[in-house]
Amino acid sequence: MLEGRHEPTIRRRAVLAGAGLLTFSLGTTSARAAQPDSPCHPVTTTPRYRGDVPAPKAVLGVDFTDRPFTLTEADRYLDAVAAASPRVRASTLGKSPSGKPLRYAVVGEPERVTPQGIAAIGERLRLLRDPRTPQAIVERLVKDTPAVVWLTAGVHGSEPGGTNAVLRVLRDLADRDDCAARAIVSTTVVVIVPVQNPEGYATGDRWNSYGFDLNRDWFALTQPETRAVTAAMAKLPPIAALDLHEMEGESYFAPPYAAPIHHEVPAFARESKLGPAVAEEFGRQGIDLFSGREFDLLYPGTLDAANSIAGLAAGITLEKGLDSPVPDRVGEHYLASWMSLATVAARPVELLRAWNSAHREAFEQGKRGHLQGTGFPLVRNYFLFAGESTAEVVWRLQQRGVEIHKLAAPLRVPDLRLHGRPARAETVPAGSYWIPLAQPAKHWVQAMLGEQNHATPPVFSDISSWSLPLLAGVDAAFSGAELSPIAYPIPLLPEPQAPPAKAPALGVLRFLPPDYPVLGSVGWLNHRLERVWRMPFRTVPGQGVTKESLRGIEVLVVPDAPAQVSHDILGEAGRAALREWVSAGGRYVGWGGTAQLAALLGITSTSLSTPTGEVPGALIRVLVDTNHPLGSGTPSTTWHLNDSNLVLRAANPAFVVASYPPYGSPDWFVSGHEVGASELGGTAVLTDEPFGGGRVTLFSGEPNFRAFTDGMAKLLRNAVLRPSADPRSAVARGDTAAAERAARQLPETRSGFRVTVASASVAATRTVLSELGARWAERGTAGRTTFLIENRDSFERRQHPWASRLPKRLSEAGVRPLALVLPR
Repeated sequence: MLEGRHEPTIRRRAVLAGAGLLTFSLGTTSARAAQPDSPCHPVTTTPRYRGDVPAPKAVLGVDFTDRPFTLTEADRYLDAVAAASPRVRASTLGKSPSGKPLRYAVVGEPERVTPQGIAAIGERLRLLRDPRTPQAIVERLVKDTPAVVWLTAGVHGSEPGGTNAVLRVLRDLADRDDCAARAIVSTTVVVIVPVQNPEGYATGDRWNSYGFDLNRDWFALTQPETRAVTAAMAKLPPIAALDLHEMEGESYFAPPYAAPIHHEVPAFARESKLGPAVAEEFGRQGIDLFSGREFDLLYPGTLDAANSIAGLAAGITLEKGLDSPVPDRVGEHYLASWMSLATVAARPVELLRAWNSAHREAFEQGKRGHLQGTGFPLVRNYFLFAGESTAEVVWRLQQRGVEIHKLAAPLRVPDLRLHGRPARAETVPAGSYWIPLAQPAKHWVQAMLGEQNHATPPVFSDISSWSLPLLAGVDAAFSGAELSPIAYPIPLLPEPQAPPAKAPALGVLRFLPPDYPVLGSVGWLNHRLERVWRMPFRTVPGQGVTKESLRGIEVLVVPDAPAQVSHDILGEAGRAALREWVSAGGRYVGWGGTAQLAALLGITSTSLSTPTGEVPGALIRVLVDTNHPLGSGTPSTTWHLNDSNLVLRAANPAFVVASYPPYGSPDWFVSGHEVGASELGGTAVLTDEPFGGGRVTLFSGEPNFRAFTDGMAKLLRNAVLRPSADPRSAVARGDTAAAERAARQLPETRSGFRVTVASASVAATRTVLSELGARWAERGTAGRTTFLIENRDSFERRQHPWASRLPKRLSEAGVRPLALVLPR
């Protein structure tokens, strides 16, 4: 049946729930009526164990604080606890790319952790999340529903202390019978995931086997680990989600967070009392802890921000210094986790009621077209137009509970704004997707579909733009009008699969040391080829490039790597073999540093220069020549995630496949933060030119960033699959010698992080960096200077000895950065 204004099916479920679901007993009413032992303090109460659950020493031969458990030990102990206690149900959420199981446990009263009990709680929580559930039913639900808390660790395999800590929490919830433990068990259900990244945990690496930092993937969901946890959270949504990490130093961090905070984080998540409760107990015990600095809540790819924005939960990151001994790391993580659970358990009715109110407020904001924050337009509706990658965007939104409809008839919109275009009256065709902002997931809809994700601050601990349609190259639009479309809700879409393709003989040239983990550009490419496109390839080590090692390869893809280092690794023989292979008919596809490498090899006439501006991961519109073989079958515009990439200029216009629009033209648009991006206007993003009998295809920067820039990946796919000979450039030649000379003059700009300041602040910035012991290079232009700061050990911001303190130190010195990109 076609519908006019959105008429949710959940309203009917709520009525049915009032008639039947609420009669299912979960044992909460009697438990809450019972009076706990008095006095009962979460920490000072003497633990009383029943003795049914074995201590880790009895199962593993080691205690929680002896050393970090191995992955096998963590799984064994989880199973041992589940087998011994009726309060625990253990299972597997999914598997890692290499097939390692992702284990978890649900802890609560025995009747709640059965499959039927879990399903019933999940249904109650979904009703509480729906602002259209009648208030009378809400009041019954909040009094008879346990609060769900997720407690996770090990998303970074090199931070193992949290795993032991959450297993200690699991043991105590499963076996303790004192008032402090009973207060938690009787009012909550706790979901514990000891190791979210089993591959990285097994090897001691931060990343999974494809080199992905999983704590950057919670909105894109490219990896099976993040997909599995997200799907489980949808079935049993938390009101609080605690994620345990480790950082540099010896101190402890608990929220509240420092600015910037994403403008769509709801008040319920921002004002959580969990962090202050942890700080109060740490203060009572004299344990060093800090809050309100160094850790922000901006990028929605982290677990805390994703849960805060998508689930309206209190997303909490807890950090402990890695320099502390294991007993301190495990003990303090245990203490913070236990205090957080006790804080939820002390007021479950209040929290569930506030959680419901937060969803009601989100719905009302969407109905009014109100976006939190300042400087944003009125938005009531989003539209996604049909295209090759639209289903991927829809699927990702649906994984977070976004309600999506399809137009059954054309819809006239008086103020339609295509992303990056001015508003105008236009008709949206039937078959387009309509996403109203008046829905429980309003905050997530805006965070994922906005053309500008936030009022850009100058400080970034990650990229500055992440709009799903722009990443996917999908046409999207929004409107602030009150509309009455003829539309119907769509069911959950299956996970999209790339169409099969017959690939040429494909090689990947890898410059990482043979024993080094696959990560960054190499890992992202391997993932794209193996799991998304399912294309076989042969890895060619850069240390051993010879005529023989390249034999039989038709296309050689060369992911980003430092140009001069790669040039040296090849050696003279390898460089000669590579030039000969291209000249004999091979196709070289490179980007970033390996685009510079192509120039150093003398196989391209494309000139490269270092940018003078600062673009910290912003999406910039790209114009594609769809008449070129490499642009064929793609949209005429897409978006490139520019992260202060090299600037490309083709020697011949016929070599340009994709380029940035002229600066100031109607096509020019930047989503995200930029300083001086105007220099990119009219420059190339993708070039393709002949060299001898072969071809050289170059991207200015990463076309497959974290495997979620699907729009640019279409051009990469064409570069791999399509013969690229273009009649317009078949006999064209460029000056490869000039390009090689220019490439040799380029400074090595790879750096841990960057700060761009106005000229008046250069001296003060130098002083701050010197005091911190930094080493840096400078690049400048009229009116500003960018400091390229070394990070030799590739520390992430949490592990770097002083990067997180840099914003405050600059502020104290009177420096207001134009852009500050911290280690990621």
